[in-house]
Amino acid sequence: MDLNFRKILQQAWGLTKAHRFLWAFGLFLIFGLAANIILGQDWGVIAPSIKTVNVSQESRWLISAAAVLILGFLYFRGKAGLIIALRDLSQRQPAGFLASWRQSRGVWARLAAIFLVVNLGLSVVVLAVDWPLEYISTRLPAGDAAVLSAAGLLILFPCSVVAAYLYILAPLFAVLFAQPARAAIYAAYDLWAVNLWLLVRFGLYMICTRLIGWLCSLLAAAPFVFLAILAYYKLSGAMSAALAAVAWASAVVVFISIAAAGAAFQQACWFLLFEQLTGPEKITEDKSVAVSEAASQ
Repeated sequence: MDLNFRKILQQAWGLTKAHRFLWAFGLFLIFGLAANIILGQDWGVIAPSIKTVNVSQESRWLISAAAVLILGFLYFRGKAGLIIALRDLSQRQPAGFLASWRQSRGVWARLAAIFLVVNLGLSVVVLAVDWPLEYISTRLPAGDAAVLSAAGLLILFPCSVVAAYLYILAPLFAVLFAQPARAAIYAAYDLWAVNLWLLVRFGLYMICTRLIGWLCSLLAAAPFVFLAILAYYKLSGAMSAALAAVAWASAVVVFISIAAAGAAFQQACWFLLFEQLTGPEKITEDKSVAVSEAASQ
């Protein structure tokens, strides 16, 4: 099967540009990145100023865990709401932020379950490969250990690629076809296996568009950052601080707005590709099922 990727990108851009409420859901997707940063960094790296406060290590972990849970909830519910909104818009049905948000209430937990199951499976594979290799490498010469490490990377890289596509495709099955997490993961793997090279090529397109989006965000925010630096070094007094604060705030708002629009655009691209691979008729048939299940929950 060969699809017109350019047409998919154009349609996704048209949806994202015409329906600005999708950007709000895109903002929720950025919250997932924030949660990953909190999980992957030491608390002192994220907020070094907290060290000046008399807070125990346990309290810091609790605050971090609470932040991750809140951001994770907003991410999964926002992702579900965005997919629901794209489905309704694709079928020329009335769509809005509040309506999609309400329908996502009974669906977001499936997305969280998919994330946990795929992460758990990937972690098991990493440990199964890494621990034996690390143990053996300590007993080999440096050159042989390097070869062994490269072999381990050759095993882990394809597994990471598969996991990345499961993260993308399984939520679409869970929301659009009202499938539980396990069935959605199996269906996503089957779809990936059948359309392997098409999805790989489209994934490369998406990586390029994401890089372009982040570059546009940085370029759009750069003038405000420059203004803030200029105000800090060239002016003095309260006026300097006020102007620098406004400039920094403007830079953050511009950067996040463009990043949110880019996140919504990326999801729209994957939705449109998924719709063509699985058939819009099937999604239409299962829409009533998904809505009724969400309402019952």
